[in-house]
Amino acid sequence: MMRSPFQSIFLIAALFLTACSAPDPGAVATLELYRETGATPKISELSRLNFEQAEEEVLFLGITEEPVWVRVSFYRGDSPPSGGYMLQLLTANLDSVSFFQTAGDTLVASYRTGEALPFSSRPAEGSHFVFPVLDIPHGSEVYLRVVSTKPMILPVTVTSREDTYRSLNRKDMFFAMYTGIVLVMLLYNFFIWFSAGDETYLYYVGAIFFIGITQLVINGYGNQYFWPENTWLSSRGVLLVGAMSGISVIFFARNFLKVRNHVKWLDNVLLIYAGIYIIAFMLAVSGRLSMSFQVINFCGLAAIFLAYAAVYCYRKGYEPALYFLLAWIVFLVAVTVYSLSGFGVLPVNTATRYALPVGSAFEVVLLSFAVASKIKYYREQAFDQLKTINVMKEAANERLEKEVEHRMEEIRAQSLVVESQKEEILSGIRYAERIQHSVFAGRSTTEMLPGEHFIFYRPRDIVSGDFYWAGQTTDDFPWKGGSGQRLFAVADCTGHGVPGALMSVLGHNALDRCAAYPEVDSPAAALRFVHKEITRALKCETSDAPLRDGMDLVFCAYDPQSRILTFAGAKNNLYILRDEEFIALKGDRRSIGAESPNPCTAFNEHSVRLRAGDILYMFTDGLPDQFGGVAGKKLKTAPLLEILHEIGRHSMTAQGGLISRIMEQWRGDCEQTDDMCMVGIRID
Repeated sequence: MMRSPFQSIFLIAALFLTACSAPDPGAVATLELYRETGATPKISELSRLNFEQAEEEVLFLGITEEPVWVRVSFYRGDSPPSGGYMLQLLTANLDSVSFFQTAGDTLVASYRTGEALPFSSRPAEGSHFVFPVLDIPHGSEVYLRVVSTKPMILPVTVTSREDTYRSLNRKDMFFAMYTGIVLVMLLYNFFIWFSAGDETYLYYVGAIFFIGITQLVINGYGNQYFWPENTWLSSRGVLLVGAMSGISVIFFARNFLKVRNHVKWLDNVLLIYAGIYIIAFMLAVSGRLSMSFQVINFCGLAAIFLAYAAVYCYRKGYEPALYFLLAWIVFLVAVTVYSLSGFGVLPVNTATRYALPVGSAFEVVLLSFAVASKIKYYREQAFDQLKTINVMKEAANERLEKEVEHRMEEIRAQSLVVESQKEEILSGIRYAERIQHSVFAGRSTTEMLPGEHFIFYRPRDIVSGDFYWAGQTTDDFPWKGGSGQRLFAVADCTGHGVPGALMSVLGHNALDRCAAYPEVDSPAAALRFVHKEITRALKCETSDAPLRDGMDLVFCAYDPQSRILTFAGAKNNLYILRDEEFIALKGDRRSIGAESPNPCTAFNEHSVRLRAGDILYMFTDGLPDQFGGVAGKKLKTAPLLEILHEIGRHSMTAQGGLISRIMEQWRGDCEQTDDMCMVGIRID
């Protein structure tokens, strides 16, 4: 499976070595060094300065605040090249480089360039510093004056013009290949992140972007192509992208290795180093370049902790950490080779100069394998977990099936008991329904209603908490208006179903007694009597925990002779439709029963003289409170009165049928909310 990726690595190595195998031909040059400690010497004084012979081919001077002079002497040979010589300073990160060519005490050529100046100030275009050397017949000397806030590493070569540009082209080809590899890996993994959404790929894309851009900036391509005329970025570019490279690698490593899950203290250390990198970035922005470089060098210790994290995670069984460790080892070896060549321990040649980009290219590729290995690792883990879950699921299903079968046997046995009990209960409720119907809907009751009438009665359950009642005053117990008055009422008891039915029986019996009770002579007195009977029956006066039950009631007394209607109401109103307009007689805003347990509770009366054709409507709140319609909201009282107004021209029998159909259509798929009861009477 992994043979193809390794072949890719060897192919990359072969291409890099092929591109960089030819040595840089050049004239034999000797270097002499002078450190400027005072005023800048004049051109005529250069030949008399105390230059010291350099022992190394490459001058590694570290970070120094004083300018450094380098005198370059080289042997031109018997037949110098036709295009002349060119001096190459094979580094790209110096603030200021001044080139002077003298013949005796006379200046024959001078150039000044560097990162502190625009790229257009360079006498020859190239990613590093290149200066043409004039061919002076009687000989000349070449001087370089170098100033830099970053470490001075000065590899100087003198080559023919043709060989110089061949060397530059070879370097450009090398970094074009390097850039291509980084871009391919970057775009490939970016699209994987975009499609898969795994944040590891996004961290990896950020890391390889800054690793690649750092190598390009270190080797001068930032100044040449990215910001050729921006001296602020030219002098700070290496430090800025270097700090970002360190930050991105740390965050990629934390995410990839899951350092916080394995070694929490090490994760905190890496976060501290990321914070120090940010400080280095801010120092570079503020112009403290030497301090920024030193801070970045200190952050190089983070590489040790990253390597330790990879080893620790691998030993804990996290296999993808192996690729990360290999990538990190390759990069550290490349850094070591590059550093040792700078210190003179290893020779400076093409291989050592390009050790960093070659190592970073291998690192990028190996890290890509590491990311792919991580996905494979978690996929295999998920597959193993899935197999384990399936095995456990099958075992659990078997146990569950046995348990379910056992429970089903118990449920079937219990179901038979429940069904038997249900039938007994329903049988009792149906019998109660017959009793309630016989009590409420007797022929004598409806005959006592004055005039043509309809009764709409629809319990929510089998039995109801709403009821209607009718009676008549007699000579033995005349009321204020005399005997022969027609009494009728509509009541809404607390609750519905069996509890409401029990309350309705109490209320109905109390109304029967009030018609023949000496002290009751008006609707208001009737309400007080019913209130007293209900509170006594529910023990509202004496019980420590009285029941909070009662009823809302409309009570009317009508004298057919005088056409006087006397009304009293407990929370319910009486509506009279006269000449297509409603007259509302409002009841008191209190209920009968436990809501107002005081037996002396008084109720108000209203009297009105009726006319022939007036229609009386009494109803419980089950009708206006019913949910339905398109919006599934309550019907409410005003729309209900509009309906009654529209159907008021029909006969009372027809109105009863219309109300039934209208309420059924309004309810639709909604459940019936409460018991419903409405009585309508047309006065003759």
